[in-house]
Amino acid sequence: MAFVYRLKSRSSLTPEQMAKTYTYLAVSPELGLKSDCYFDENNREVKYSKYCEDRDNIREVMQLTYKYITGKQ
Repeated sequence: MAFVYRLKSRSSLTPEQMAKTYTYLAVSPELGLKSDCYFDENNREVKYSKYCEDRDNIREVMQLTYKYITGKQ
């Protein structure tokens, strides 16, 4: 398990890098009111998979999220 964590850690952002990315996304005038997008650690827009566009998948994720947050079925 430690080996997997080391591999993951190499590609992970530091808290400082993550803060810079979140700050850019929150206040950047270039982005305006842009939504429904994903950005990488270099503030470039990236494509998301077709899985994310499927209404049934979205509904299932939302139901699971609600279940975990509230503890209700």
